[in-house]
Amino acid sequence: MHLANSPLRFAHLLSWALLAACAGDPPPPAPVRANGALAPTPDALLAMGSGAATPLLQALSRAYAAGHPSLPVRVEPSVGTRGGVAAATDGAVDLGLVGRGLRPALELFPLALDAVVVAGAPDVERQGLTRTELRQLYAGERGSGLTLLLRDTEETANDALESAYPELRALRESGVASARFRVLDHDEAMAHALLTTPGGVGVFSFGAILSWRLPLRPLALDGVRPSVDALASRRWPAVRRLGMVFRAERRARIAPFLAFVASAEGRSATRAAGYLPLPEAAQ
Repeated sequence: MHLANSPLRFAHLLSWALLAACAGDPPPPAPVRANGALAPTPDALLAMGSGAATPLLQALSRAYAAGHPSLPVRVEPSVGTRGGVAAATDGAVDLGLVGRGLRPALELFPLALDAVVVAGAPDVERQGLTRTELRQLYAGERGSGLTLLLRDTEETANDALESAYPELRALRESGVASARFRVLDHDEAMAHALLTTPGGVGVFSFGAILSWRLPLRPLALDGVRPSVDALASRRWPAVRRLGMVFRAERRARIAPFLAFVASAEGRSATRAAGYLPLPEAAQ
């Protein structure tokens, strides 16, 4: 874990981490300073935000460091989309990682599509779920041998899966209200729960499974297996768009990294990490 060495910057990064831990609460107002934003850290570009985009930025930062003499990219632990937007708005980081359209007064760089999957624990033997089986799982019906793990209400994976299967939203909300299911607040917690819960299943990022080399099983849905090719052909039903937001005055500073992400090399690294690069990123 790398944290910026400025005490003031550390305090702001910590505040965004605390914001992520209370994701259901409205974000606090950004601190007001005479110059309007924190000065950028001199030795690295800082990126922080959506847990879905964090593994991708880690992969891209490694590929970028391998052959580019510009400032390295330092990816901080996930604080969620709201935390990333708040930190980028405040200037605490150069790049806020987002999984939804929260970008007031910031510029947006489209990054990639992420396949939201229902991931199974290492001991889960089944290969996939039908729509009916998925509904029964969310309804808490017994007999599947699976243990459903849920994400918090702010999680964008819920939105992606429920856009494809709208009937799941009310079932999820009912399950949370009745405390029938365990609810995890961030991607790392969900990964740990899936790895340690026998028969556990829950929404997760396909790209994170590949990027972090997790021994989880991304389940097929209605016979379609998740993959980058399934994203490209629009056969995979649960999809979210990832992006990076930044203050306009930081564009020159981050331009070499943005150019790398949009290049053939960067797009290849994005696909290798398990994400589909967005066409707009090449413009």
